[in-house]
Amino acid sequence: MLIVILKSTYTNIDTVGAPDRVKTKVFFGAYLLSNY
Repeated sequence: MLIVILKSTYTNIDTVGAPDRVKTKVFFGAYLLSNY
């Protein structure tokens, strides 16, 4: 479930055109998943 949400947010931000925010979202999501 979380992975799907991360993928959807990743796609939305990527569509907007903000690569830095995409990286931040992905790393933050991976950080949360690793600590979860």
